[in-house]
Amino acid sequence: MRDNGHTVTGRGASTDIVEASARAYVDGLNKLAAWHARVAEQGADNVEDVV
Repeated sequence: MRDNGHTVTGRGASTDIVEASARAYVDGLNKLAAWHARVAEQGADNVEDVV
């Protein structure tokens, strides 16, 4: 996944490929949400500067 030039990868495991894919997608979304929270906490004017 990519947002504002920041790329994250999600991981998910299951014996069902659809469930594993969904888990990986949600993991990626959680990582992006955490990144956005860090950016907001630091008060960055330009999110591309925060890595």
